[in-house]
Amino acid sequence: HTLLAEAITGTPRGVVVCGEAGIGKTRLLREFQSQAGRSALVVTGQCVDLGETGPPFAPVTSVLRALADEVGLDELTKAAGPGGDALRVLLPELGPPPPDEDGDLNRLHEAVTTALETMSGTTPLVVVEDVRWADDSTPRVLQFVLRTLTSARVLVVLSYRSDDVPRGHPLRAFLTGLERSHRIVRVELDRFTRAQVRDLAEAILDGRPTSRSSSACTSAARASRSSSRISSTWRRPAVGTHPPTRCATSCWPATSG
Repeated sequence: HTLLAEAITGTPRGVVVCGEAGIGKTRLLREFQSQAGRSALVVTGQCVDLGETGPPFAPVTSVLRALADEVGLDELTKAAGPGGDALRVLLPELGPPPPDEDGDLNRLHEAVTTALETMSGTTPLVVVEDVRWADDSTPRVLQFVLRTLTSARVLVVLSYRSDDVPRGHPLRAFLTGLERSHRIVRVELDRFTRAQVRDLAEAILDGRPTSRSSSACTSAARASRSSSRISSTWRRPAVGTHPPTRCATSCWPATSG
């Protein structure tokens, strides 16, 4: 929220959210998007898992289409400035790209950056992208945007699974380069402590669990301590059904009737 406030005042910012599978990235970003939507336009881009990498520019194209849905294709092209026709490389609905456009990625990078900057003048923008399956082209666009924007009301939020990006993965160099910038903040979600496990259980059960149930579920969650798995452990089963695990059975407070 601090970064969003800075972006709204005209200082472009970026944040990278990472953590292992199930640690709570998706839930955190959904909550943030819901709250950020009160003061900014939130647009999202999603990489597609098609093996090693996704289709070229997939998340960038998703963001541009979301913006076009808000203002229309003509206004989006105008917002991109004199090089707006370069967006045709990503948005065929704008018409065929100029003959010499396919190999000129600099004009495309400029057009995307200018469009974001121009549109943020009317409404602050929050761009959320999952980059774990990003192709080689997408990080280059994002890097250009984050390094070139100087006075736009834009917050770029990137997320990825740390266990999907081992050492030597192409995305590592991109992320390392971003983190050297003072505009980028890295947020790594760690596994829950025992106290946090108990706090989450209390929130889910709307009350304080018994010492026996806390001990049982803390022990079961010790291996992962991720919000999604702990939530699954504590989630109350539907009436007339049996809890899926012994731990879940022992966690429910006794009920009357």
